[in-house]
Amino acid sequence: MAAATCSVVHNWKTKTIVYTFSEKIYFDLIVGAGVGTKIEAAATIDLTKFAVYKPALSGTYAAPAAGNVYTDVAITSITFPTAGTTLTVTYSGDFDLVDVTAFGYIVYPILYKAYTAAADTDSSANNIQACFASPTTVPVVDITDWNTKVLLTTALAIRSQDGALYTPVKRTSKCVLLLFNADQGATETVVFYDGDHIRSIGSTTSITLAAATNGVFQPESSKFLHVIKGGLFEGKIYFTGTSDVTAVAVELA
Repeated sequence: MAAATCSVVHNWKTKTIVYTFSEKIYFDLIVGAGVGTKIEAAATIDLTKFAVYKPALSGTYAAPAAGNVYTDVAITSITFPTAGTTLTVTYSGDFDLVDVTAFGYIVYPILYKAYTAAADTDSSANNIQACFASPTTVPVVDITDWNTKVLLTTALAIRSQDGALYTPVKRTSKCVLLLFNADQGATETVVFYDGDHIRSIGSTTSITLAAATNGVFQPESSKFLHVIKGGLFEGKIYFTGTSDVTAVAVELA
């Protein structure tokens, strides 16, 4: 039987990482030569057995080892439900923004192998599919003068795993986002997350795009912009969706 595959969705705003496996799995935490500690779904999770590891950027992941621990974040909770097909991790701190051309980060149980529950098949090789990187950087078309034609920059896809970040340069009264749904058969939803402004209330705003349609959205800075100095999202607007939706910003003269 083939090893289970694994995919990931990382929400940078809520600091939540959800790993989804193609079938029920369990973890084997190696505590000595040939000796492991089996952790099954719904078992009590010992957070000290888990850590965030940096990947190797050469095309393979670095082995879990003390020197590869990523220390800018700390795991605060792990949920591993009875079904054994999801692992949900929450954390504190901030990940660095990672160029999509390199690997992102992955949460490894320390020195583990993941096995399919049905056949004890080692699934650890599939963790390469559980990579996450930075949100898409939304391209900006800057209109600098009246009565002048400006070419529309190619819209970029929202990363289904990571979302997208838009950095307004001008007042948002002059900024609009163009959103294009390339899915010919399904409605797509784009979720905008509130910023940290005094008028932000910590909720989200969802907009829908019918199949094969386009939309224009003007984000309000007081609601969506992050303004805390030095934070990961400083000066940015964060939103999520799937890669069927592409986005480009237009900033008016």
